[in-house]
Amino acid sequence: MFKPKTKSRLKRTLSGALALAMTASLAAVMPAAAEETAKYPYAIFAADEAAGISVNTDSFTLNGNAYTNGVFSTTAQYPNINGTVTDYDDIEDNTEGEETEDVFDVNKDMILIHTKLADKYFTENCDTYNEDYTYSDMNININNSVYVTGRLSLDGNISLNNAVGAVSDVDLSGGNLNGNNTVIYSKFGDIDISNSQASVNGLIYAPFGTVTIDCDNFNMNGLIIAQNVVIDGYGANINYSSSWAELVGTESEELSWTMDDWQYLADTDDDGLPNLIEKEVGSDPYNPDTDGDNLPDGYEALTLGTDSTKPDTDDNGVLDCDEDFDEDGLTNLQEYEHGTEPYNEDTDGDGLKDGEEINTYGTDPLKVDTDDDGLYDGDEIYFETDPLNPDTDGNGTPDGDEKRFQTFIHKVENEDCAVAEVRVSMEGTGNLQKTTTVESIMNKDILCSDVVGLIGEPFEIKTTSKFDKATLTYVIDKSKLGDTEFDNLLFLWYDEENDNFDELDTILDEENSTVSVETTHFSKYMIVDGKEWYRAWQDIYTKINESKGQHIPNATVLISKSSNIYNVNNANRNELIVSNIVDSMSDSDIMSFLTYQNAGGMNTDFTSVKSALKWDPIYYSRTANASYGIGLAAVILNDEAMGYNSKIIFITDSSVSVDSRFLKLAINNKIPIYFFCIGDFNTAALIGYAQLTGGKVYSAKTAAEINQSCNEIGPKTFVGETDTDGDGFTDIEEMSGLIVSSNCKIVNTDYMKADTDDDGLDDNEEVDVELTKVEVPGKQGNPSTFKYYHHMWSDPSDSDTDGDRTVDSSDLNPLVYSFVPYLDILCEYAQNYCSDNNLRNKDDEITLVLEFLRSTKYIGTKWNITAGNINENFIAYVKDNNIDVYNYFLGDDNAVEELFDPLTNEKYDLKHLAATMNAYFEKNDIKSIYSTYYGSMNDMAGWAGDLQQVIDQDILYGKDQYYAHNMSIEAAYQEMSTYLGNRSNSHYGISDVIVDADAVNLYYEYKDNPNMDLNELLNNYLIKMNNKQRFSDFIYNITGSNERSDLKILATSYIRPPMDFLSAGCVYSSSTCNLITENMIYGFASAFCDYYFDLAN
Repeated sequence: MFKPKTKSRLKRTLSGALALAMTASLAAVMPAAAEETAKYPYAIFAADEAAGISVNTDSFTLNGNAYTNGVFSTTAQYPNINGTVTDYDDIEDNTEGEETEDVFDVNKDMILIHTKLADKYFTENCDTYNEDYTYSDMNININNSVYVTGRLSLDGNISLNNAVGAVSDVDLSGGNLNGNNTVIYSKFGDIDISNSQASVNGLIYAPFGTVTIDCDNFNMNGLIIAQNVVIDGYGANINYSSSWAELVGTESEELSWTMDDWQYLADTDDDGLPNLIEKEVGSDPYNPDTDGDNLPDGYEALTLGTDSTKPDTDDNGVLDCDEDFDEDGLTNLQEYEHGTEPYNEDTDGDGLKDGEEINTYGTDPLKVDTDDDGLYDGDEIYFETDPLNPDTDGNGTPDGDEKRFQTFIHKVENEDCAVAEVRVSMEGTGNLQKTTTVESIMNKDILCSDVVGLIGEPFEIKTTSKFDKATLTYVIDKSKLGDTEFDNLLFLWYDEENDNFDELDTILDEENSTVSVETTHFSKYMIVDGKEWYRAWQDIYTKINESKGQHIPNATVLISKSSNIYNVNNANRNELIVSNIVDSMSDSDIMSFLTYQNAGGMNTDFTSVKSALKWDPIYYSRTANASYGIGLAAVILNDEAMGYNSKIIFITDSSVSVDSRFLKLAINNKIPIYFFCIGDFNTAALIGYAQLTGGKVYSAKTAAEINQSCNEIGPKTFVGETDTDGDGFTDIEEMSGLIVSSNCKIVNTDYMKADTDDDGLDDNEEVDVELTKVEVPGKQGNPSTFKYYHHMWSDPSDSDTDGDRTVDSSDLNPLVYSFVPYLDILCEYAQNYCSDNNLRNKDDEITLVLEFLRSTKYIGTKWNITAGNINENFIAYVKDNNIDVYNYFLGDDNAVEELFDPLTNEKYDLKHLAATMNAYFEKNDIKSIYSTYYGSMNDMAGWAGDLQQVIDQDILYGKDQYYAHNMSIEAAYQEMSTYLGNRSNSHYGISDVIVDADAVNLYYEYKDNPNMDLNELLNNYLIKMNNKQRFSDFIYNITGSNERSDLKILATSYIRPPMDFLSAGCVYSSSTCNLITENMIYGFASAFCDYYFDLAN
């Protein structure tokens, strides 16, 4: 009979126990070498207080000692025991009323030797199986050791010549069992030996389970160690073995296990908490509700976080079972009974609190649509339909398919936008407040953002509701219209399929300041100044027609250098060259003569009057250095000949030297230099200068040579269909500007360079060469006209069209800003996966994406507890559907790790961001994560974990008590300041700082915009954010204020951890808790606080 226990045990929190259990595997603490190795004292040991050693045989012989913390019993009438048997009745209790140190005592505590057995038996020459292993045969011979990650079952005449072990149960049955120098081992389960006859020389070891031996005759030379030992049969003979006792020893190891082992841990009372954990936290492994509050111990420890040994954990006079942590109208007990989440007021995300569903409406809190009519339960209440009747009005149409008149209103955030409000009205299915989104695409969709005459911002409107016709209304702030008349406002929508901005019949209501349009579909819509829009297209139409057959006007600066101004031949050649050039000028061309000296120069006025352009020897330049002339000519052309095709003609009778600084003026301003050589000299240098600028060197010794050369560089070179760079666009088009989109955008490209913006794409790869012609119907009094434009894939004058830091040649969609390539596709796959698998909560979509992104870096037991398990099926789904997306995020090249923060140009750790956000979604509330719970940290994802890590692994790494306790406040402040944001040597570098802030801010952005996916959230956030605002928002979001003192208080609570800080619920576990001093707390917290406030201000 068992007596009530009075011994006081040291109670540990579950978090402390789990952390102890889940620390990295430690090597066995082996006894020190000595003359005589310490030996285990018992032949039979049973640690369990609630059971013990039970021998149910006719005869029983024990040569050795036996010990149990429970009861020893035997049915043998005359047991032969040559040793001492100790059970509960014999154990003295000298600790009543006081706590005892939790120190291992081999005489009464279970000894742990997992590592010792693994190293000796289950490492080399071991047959391993990664799942349950069952083998049956007439004769089974085990010569190599066997280890099973699961359950091991052998049936037959078994000969064990080596060790057998399993994480779970070991079952041996059949005929005879002969064990010769063997170990029969179960790490977390039971051992059941039910052979007819059994003779074992070795060790039977089940430290967390029961050893049951049911044999007609059982002979043992060795040790049996378990929680409970049960021996049934006719006879049992057990002899203590010194050699096996020496192997076991007297030193216990630290326990090591993983979450994969959890399924194999014995849970006798089926309360969800394994026996070994119950023993650590002080709950009763044989009572599913230790404290009698009607909540199973496992539910309290793992779900609620309450004390399973105390019915009122917080001593507030309300039992844990009667508390309502999420204030949803259900007590914790009711949440357990209904399977709802005790920290989530709306478990299924249907818009109704769990308590409302159970107590008021009778709906299923675990099902978004109880009656399966296509309408969420919360929406049924909103529309006053019956959530338990799929066809409330009995008209044969399910409630979810009924169309109701509704209006969705979107308030525009940008206070400077002329559009103050967007309204969507329709008769549609579903709840428009949940099915419809309006998003500004300003600076994200480049075509829509660059529309000529744009008023306010362009918006993309999406809905999943079914409708026939809808009215789209923009509320206009007339004070922000500028010079635009209200009557000139015009609606456009972008037809992406045909790359055209369609003009719509616009309804103007100036009295109510609204502009409306009726539509049968949604896309990207915007308001423009109609008059400006039509005028721009009319101007282009006129320009296209007038430009046919014309040439680009030329502006020429002519320089003549002569070493001998009295040489008649040279003078004649100069005059002939100038005459030919002037004669080839058109009426719109202009020319100027330049003469220069070492310190400066002068030029004649530009003129197109040919009679004024006569050569005179006074224009000769005699200085040997041509740099001044080239530089001056380039400056003159740049200042005085804007809009002209500029060039320099340099006539010389000797080689010249041009300084690279002056030559660059011509190169940078795209001014070619043509050299005319009228003497015999080395022209190699001149050829180099000409090639660098796009010009050419000509010989001008004879009149024929002069005439031919002048014809080559005359204005007819640029007339008509000439395409100097061979990109498919005529020089005239490129010089006058390409109309590159249906938004009426004009870009200037370089007619001498096929790839104007050096992005690896020729201009004709970024813009279609062929012109598109579209009729523009007249609207609101504007005459009809035509649109002529080239379809643009990307901007040929900008290497990064959308400004997302990805060069156009590598950008999947260069016209749409996307901070992370492929993220939009990944989000789409998450949406499809959720739809295919009947996951209807939007949180499920974003959680899938976050798990996917962190899956190669932020994994393992602690991350899985904090942020949830990875959905491997979704990863496989993405890989099967799009290997490019999979490889970008998870491939070996780590392409995603080359992202840079657009606000700071620092490296952007997307995987770190995803892991931290994943933790917030898993816990469903940042505020509950960043709080203390009865002295233990609830979670350490994000900034809190990084704060502890920089203390533990940077500042205090390898330090001792003397160092710690002599650190002043100032020194602590300086240490923390040194590491925070450090790029090269810190566990809290600037990349960590950035994504920790963004993770918090984006979580709240999502709560405000629950219909957005991660790609939309991230893009919207970064476009509207600046770096100071980022950190200001972060401080407010985690403290609820922007007060310095509040941030300091929060930081202090994480720097002053209790001794049981180690927590399985924490991503990060500190090993330096005992080194923290008050000086450190004050200094660290002050530095942390100042650092973030400096960033925010």
